[in-house]
Amino acid sequence: MGKAVASTVITMAREIVFGVALPILMPIMWGLDGILWSFPVADILTAIIAAVVIVSTYKELSDKPIKKLKEATHNE
Repeated sequence: MGKAVASTVITMAREIVFGVALPILMPIMWGLDGILWSFPVADILTAIIAAVVIVSTYKELSDKPIKKLKEATHNE
């Protein structure tokens, strides 16, 4: 679908940003419970990012036929 950059951002966010930062930062605030909760929080944040990408891709794909139709009727 041509979304290599978005896919890479989602993967890097999950593995590097959330997977490393949250297990380091959350125990500072919540102790051992922070370590346990860091991984579900990382999954939830990644799901939110993925949902934003999916919605934007869906809007982009649904707008393309409308633009093509407008261009076809404009050229006539």
